[in-house]
Amino acid sequence: MTKNQWKPDTCGCVLEFEFDADAPDSERVVTPTQVVKACAHHPLGTTVKENYDKVLDENQRKNFSIKELVDQVPELKSEDIKFSFDDDRTLVLKLPGYVDKEPLVLSRIKSRIA
Repeated sequence: MTKNQWKPDTCGCVLEFEFDADAPDSERVVTPTQVVKACAHHPLGTTVKENYDKVLDENQRKNFSIKELVDQVPELKSEDIKFSFDDDRTLVLKLPGYVDKEPLVLSRIKSRIA
C-alpha cells in the first residue's frame, strides 16, 4: 500500500490516505487513514472517512464548477477564476473581468450541480 498526504486548496486540512498503487485506476480504492491537521471548517469529532469525504466533496465541487465555467466561456482560463467558501461552506466563484457574463454562466453552473 502507498501512503500519501493531501493538502487541498479548499481548506487548511491535511489528510493522509492509502491506496494500492499497482491497482488499475478504475479499480483503485483510496482509504483515508488519518487527519493530520483539521481546519476550523472540518473539526475533528467525525470519523476520518467522514472528514475526508466532506473535504473531497468541497474540492470536487470546486473543480467541477471551474471546469464548467471554462467550458461555458472558452476564453476564460481556470487560473482567472477566484473561489472561496462562505461560512456555510457554500462555494463562491468570482470572474474578475467577466462581470457581464457572470450571472448567466453561474446560473448554468448552479443548475448542473444542484
